[in-house]
Amino acid sequence: MKPGALELNMPCVRLIALIGALFGATLAAQGPPRPVRPPGSVSIQGGDQVVSPVAMATWVARVGSDGARVLQMLVLWRGSPGWFARGSGSGASGGGDGRRYRSTIRRGEVQLQLEFDSQTQLATIQGKQVELRDQNVILVDGVDEAKGPQIVGTLRVDPALPSGDSPLGVEETMRGSQEIRSFLRCDTRLDDPLAQKMSELVCARVLGQ
Repeated sequence: MKPGALELNMPCVRLIALIGALFGATLAAQGPPRPVRPPGSVSIQGGDQVVSPVAMATWVARVGSDGARVLQMLVLWRGSPGWFARGSGSGASGGGDGRRYRSTIRRGEVQLQLEFDSQTQLATIQGKQVELRDQNVILVDGVDEAKGPQIVGTLRVDPALPSGDSPLGVEETMRGSQEIRSFLRCDTRLDDPLAQKMSELVCARVLGQ
């Protein structure tokens, strides 16, 4: 090895990969600085992020020209511990217009898709339509099971989100719901000590600890 070169052992490699899996989607979700919009205009923003040892979240929000942010839909995807850090070919993408938002999450062999129409309040999860009405959270379980993801419930949380130029996250919204806190299973233990440590950091951020 050349003098001054950095030697990475396997624990370091695993840690770097895990950091990318846990935080990469969150950073991508923040996106570039919010553009100036004409008075009265509204945009739809969204993103994906890991929120517990067993779950990822996809959120969609309406952003007014005054910077006010309102949560329109939150989907929590739950699977076996660490499912989002397995396999290769991982990534996430999302976008849309002022009315519709589409998102795709790829984690190894697991691919999750959703669409949301803010005008009709219809969400489509893995090809199945969900009429939200006055609900704004969808709970999906078994994302990496052979039978595929199953919609196991819906609920409503306070849709108000922090305004201004702060990153558009949903941690505070989630921690206000006991049902969501239970669904995240933050007490789940991972076999890999590095993965466990990162999981604890993520849960502390989400739960405000």
